[in-house]
Amino acid sequence: MPQAPDGVHDVYIGAGSNVGKRLFHLDAAVCGLRDIGEIVQCSPVYETDPVGYANQDKFLNMVVHLRTTAKPRELLEYLARLEQQARRERTIRFGPRTLDLDILLYDNDYYCVSDLQIPHPRMWERAFVIVPLADLTPDRLGLGGSAWGNSQSLCRLEKRCDMSDVFGRKLRAFRKLKNLTQIELAEKLAVSVAIVGSLERGTRVPTPQLVGEISRILQVSEDELFGRSASDVVGNDDTQARRNVR
Repeated sequence: MPQAPDGVHDVYIGAGSNVGKRLFHLDAAVCGLRDIGEIVQCSPVYETDPVGYANQDKFLNMVVHLRTTAKPRELLEYLARLEQQARRERTIRFGPRTLDLDILLYDNDYYCVSDLQIPHPRMWERAFVIVPLADLTPDRLGLGGSAWGNSQSLCRLEKRCDMSDVFGRKLRAFRKLKNLTQIELAEKLAVSVAIVGSLERGTRVPTPQLVGEISRILQVSEDELFGRSASDVVGNDDTQARRNVR
């Protein structure tokens, strides 16, 4: 991947949600991040068990690679505003939240003040962070000096935590069950093969129209395809639909 220009920083941001329309909150966050920088890449979206406070619903988690000129403090404050727009409530530590945004990495810098530490201090022990992060930066060196994309610690984390790619695995499986190639599904959906590929990798959030068309073509319910009800995948009202993750 080309180096970022001078004055532009490579930042990796963890995003999670387990309240309300989880994918809607993640998609809104990605859209909001475009206003402070360039989205380079998004990881697949994973469904994960809660950590730290077990009496709550499962999370959807992903990592976003952002290039921005913002400094760490400026970026932290901007992420807090995005969380406020999602009406996040901070009542229980590690408790339910509509949107949780964390700065995981900022270039190769170390940054430590009272309310912000980069790299994120607990990310090394959390599969819901390291697994999607390894999807984007498999060759980056983690603790112990090994690349975390193929490290033993990553394998242990994956086994300990049920990491479920909520898009790619199911969509690929149902497409094969219906004996459709990517090209055939793309033709039926009137979209490009690249879009079908990004849906199967989990790096693109489907619009309400695509959700309905995919379930109709594959003859499976939206709940079977995307985990929960359709209202969890996208807003009930088309006016709430967000732009696709690119």
